[in-house]
Amino acid sequence: MSQNFKPLNPEESVVRLAAIVDSSDDAILGTDTQGTINTWNPAAEKMFGYSADEILGQSVLLLIPPSLHAEHAENFERIARGERIEHYETQRLQRGGGRIDVSFTLSGIRDREGRMLGAAMIARELSAKRRDEAVRARLAAIVESSDDAIIAKDLNGVVTDWNAAAERLFGYKAEDIIGRSILAIIPPELQHEEPVILSKIRAGHRMEHYETHRLHKSGRRLEVSVTISPIRDSSGRVIGASKFARDISEKRRLQTVRSILAAIVESSDDAIVSKNLDGVITSWNAAAERLFGYTAEEIIGQSVLRIIPRELQHEEPGIITRLRAGERIDHYETRRRKKNGESIDVSLTVSPIRDERGTVIGGSKILRDISDRKIAEAAIIEKERFAAAGRLAATLAHEVNNPLEAITNLSYLLSIHEGLDSEAANLAALLLKEVQRAGEITRQTLVYYRESKVPLLVSLREVVASVLRAKRSKLELKNVHVDSALPEPFFVEGYPGELRQVLENLLDNALDAVPDGGHLQIQGSRSVSAANERVLLSICDNGPGIPAELAGKIFEPFFTTKKEKGSGLGLWVSQSIVKKHQGTIEVRSNQENRETVFTLNLPAARLPEPADRRSPAAVS
Repeated sequence: MSQNFKPLNPEESVVRLAAIVDSSDDAILGTDTQGTINTWNPAAEKMFGYSADEILGQSVLLLIPPSLHAEHAENFERIARGERIEHYETQRLQRGGGRIDVSFTLSGIRDREGRMLGAAMIARELSAKRRDEAVRARLAAIVESSDDAIIAKDLNGVVTDWNAAAERLFGYKAEDIIGRSILAIIPPELQHEEPVILSKIRAGHRMEHYETHRLHKSGRRLEVSVTISPIRDSSGRVIGASKFARDISEKRRLQTVRSILAAIVESSDDAIVSKNLDGVITSWNAAAERLFGYTAEEIIGQSVLRIIPRELQHEEPGIITRLRAGERIDHYETRRRKKNGESIDVSLTVSPIRDERGTVIGGSKILRDISDRKIAEAAIIEKERFAAAGRLAATLAHEVNNPLEAITNLSYLLSIHEGLDSEAANLAALLLKEVQRAGEITRQTLVYYRESKVPLLVSLREVVASVLRAKRSKLELKNVHVDSALPEPFFVEGYPGELRQVLENLLDNALDAVPDGGHLQIQGSRSVSAANERVLLSICDNGPGIPAELAGKIFEPFFTTKKEKGSGLGLWVSQSIVKKHQGTIEVRSNQENRETVFTLNLPAARLPEPADRRSPAAVS
């Protein structure tokens, strides 16, 4: 140590350090641990535009772009851990809001015990040359890391730059291709394109997403999409071209596969529908349009519940749950609803749709209309049921009728025997009544096989009139008033005796239900739809009504509410006859309003031409 050296006292050291800070060409600023600026030298004032009086006491965030606040917080945490950050290149804000590129060194300020007191930052503005170098370095890094092949060439078509993605796509290393003609990667039959491309580049034009073919080093052809832009020098003169090339071979292959699959789906005779996991329809083929009546434009984006009957909509959450689990549902038979409200039987197969990662994102449904099959199955079942009833009827006819006839005759003779006392006479009369009831059961069971096998044209107006004439004495006896309103014409095609039996049965039930002085209404109407035309015939009484718990049982065989008077077969036989005529019979009863309505729904027949085909029984 020189003998002339004299250490500075603390006050002199502070003055000396302050002079160094003030005379530095680099911006020097300090903050406390909260980021409040407490030191600001003249170079900082010159760099950022704030005087010391303006900036001291302000947050250092005033100098940092909002997008870099998180970066600053991370750097502050690093120096708090004892790190020093040197020559860190970033951006800062000047007083007017302009951005400047800076390189700074950031370190912590600590006391003698090592406690953090704040931070010191030395900032130097990057020169234009340094900025250009940094920009070029960033651009080079971007080009080199791009997934797209990026190639540069001069106006003679000679390759000047070749990134790593170009190596992967075309098979040439940069040192193998730079300096060679770009024609090395163009198929011979397409090399006439290159002069045209260079001509457009010289004129300053840009070519975007141009799809063509190029050659791999191995000779394999590639389908590529290229974007070509002119490269200009500092004076704006075009000196070459940059080319971005992307391999679209797989994309084209997938497009072809998708096109084939779309054609298969669209030409399928089965309805094919897809939906997402929220049950929203996303695709709808032509067969679905034909089956349900909705066009794709109408239904895509709508809930799949639109084609599910309300009483079956509880099924859909369960189907979605199984789809989410990756399950497939095969040949599930259910019902769906058409645009016109008609319900149809369908068999559907539901499969999960997965994305490229294998995640289930929806479901595809293949639906087939099985209404005709269901009708055929029902017809077979009905035929078998009628065959069983026929066998039962034959058994009754052969095994029961003869003994019943003998018992009936003996019961009658016994009931009129003069030697019986009153109690025995009553018992004999009761016996005769029960035997006659057993005979009635046999008669109603045999009714199916007594009718003509050829359906005839039947006027329901005349059948109703005939039945009312037959019941006139009973109606008058109970003082029951009947209102009848039937349209003209009112024809069906069927078996007149059977239809008459149905009306007699319904009218007898109504007469049994109404009190003396009651009221009956018989009404008819026609229902026309796009599918067919039907006739509706209803019989309404003002009796006490049918209890709700019994309404579902009244069409069952041998069910009766008339105790010893009824056989329990009347409504069962009536329903069977109506089904045989492709119709339905329904009941609606309201005990509170004292009303019961039975409604027949039958296919309407066309008007007769000459009347010679009409059944005599229908007009008797």
